[in-house]
Amino acid sequence: MACAMKSRSGFAVTGYNRLLKRYMNFCIDSDMSGIPPGTSVVLSVCVFDKFYTRDYLTKKEAYIRAMMKEIRWDLVEGRIKEIEQSLKKKD
Repeated sequence: MACAMKSRSGFAVTGYNRLLKRYMNFCIDSDMSGIPPGTSVVLSVCVFDKFYTRDYLTKKEAYIRAMMKEIRWDLVEGRIKEIEQSLKKKD
């Protein structure tokens, strides 16, 4: 939530960085070309102004909360399990 609130206009992303060996949250302005090297995306939330102003005007937090309710958390959990399994294989 905090990462999405601080994002200017782009995406709030949670991913696992294989170089740093940890999960991290980060903001990407505009397109998805700013993903750090070695990062597998687990979840991204679009926070472009034009996507939420029509229905939420300036209520960015309300938009983010609504989007969090739409996330298929079982799929996110599956992505995390895939990452964890691939890390175990390398050990």
